[in-house]
Amino acid sequence: DGSFIIDGGASVREVNKGLRWELPEVIVDTIENHHTPERATVDPMLVSITHLAESITYALALGEGLEGLAKKW
Repeated sequence: DGSFIIDGGASVREVNKGLRWELPEVIVDTIENHHTPERATVDPMLVSITHLAESITYALALGEGLEGLAKKW
């Protein structure tokens, strides 16, 4: 179903419910679908922006911590 899976195999939706985090549906939907924004149902624009931000971060190697910043361009 495209759900974002957390280490151990649980989806964000399952963890949210099981731990009683009570995260708003827009947050759960964004976490679950930020790799597949076309599947977003609550706020597709927010999910798309989150996806774009993550893509830019990785393109700039910022997702790799200090090691990523040390790369030679």
